[in-house]
Amino acid sequence: MGSGGLGFDFPVESAADGDGDGYHGSDDNCIGWTGRRGGLFLVGRTTAWTHGTVNAIKANIDITRISGNGEESNAFGKVIDTWVACNRPESEKFCAARDSGSLVFDSETADIVGLMFGSEIYTGEGYFMPFDVCLEDIEAVTGGKVIYPSKKA
Repeated sequence: MGSGGLGFDFPVESAADGDGDGYHGSDDNCIGWTGRRGGLFLVGRTTAWTHGTVNAIKANIDITRISGNGEESNAFGKVIDTWVACNRPESEKFCAARDSGSLVFDSETADIVGLMFGSEIYTGEGYFMPFDVCLEDIEAVTGGKVIYPSKKA
């Protein structure tokens, strides 16, 4: 599988049933990539430093807002593709409320791979968008160009 804008490749294998019991439950790793290049980390306002893995299956999210008068509107005007950051056994939760806006990093390279924008209350799994999508939006809204810092020689 390709990177899907994440900056690293996913293997084809899945780790849906981590303990071989034929059931994907809370004692198993999240469906997705749990290999050495699948690691993520986040430094969140609520959870502080946590580790997780990226799910190899994208989540399609339709964020609907309901105003005070009951009118519904889609915040983005479309369904958005996101990635799911799953918990690792050594981390209680990957993210929690008030961690939105935290950068998500590749554990191996410390490259920014995404921006956390939501979490699942009970499991602590988080939703993040690829960082290149964030940069494209900044450029579209501002009319400017994002320039990456360069290394000094």
